[in-house]
Amino acid sequence: KTSNKMCDVSDPQIKQAYDEVVASAEPGGTDWCLIKYTGRNQLGFAGKGSGGADEMCQHIDDESEAYFGFVKVCFTSGDGTARTKWVLVTYIGSDVKVMQKAKVSVHKASVKEVFSDFTIEVQPDQGKKDQLSQDCLIERLLSVNF
Repeated sequence: KTSNKMCDVSDPQIKQAYDEVVASAEPGGTDWCLIKYTGRNQLGFAGKGSGGADEMCQHIDDESEAYFGFVKVCFTSGDGTARTKWVLVTYIGSDVKVMQKAKVSVHKASVKEVFSDFTIEVQPDQGKKDQLSQDCLIERLLSVNF
């Protein structure tokens, strides 16, 4: 039994999808994966794809749910250098209840044990999915000094 602070992230599809995102070098490979609650203290695989952050956002389709995502973002920095960075996303739907919201922040530690290799973390305001667009993530990454 998991303690109150821990969350079950043992679904093998979660680690498998994460590994695909990290290992994917060529364009068109898996570049995002998404997990969501399947039980009170349990997260399960909710999707993966090769269409970047914008495609991932389309799979965040239930505002009564909380999601964790991992997305690879490729962009060109100001000096013309091609960069690849990874973003850990926490999304709390606009209809998520207060107690569930509190649980999400505690459970993020368990998620980070699987989605471990990220450059930045992004958690938009509740219900503001547009802040997770590819353009917004690139903007956030460009503002970070590497």
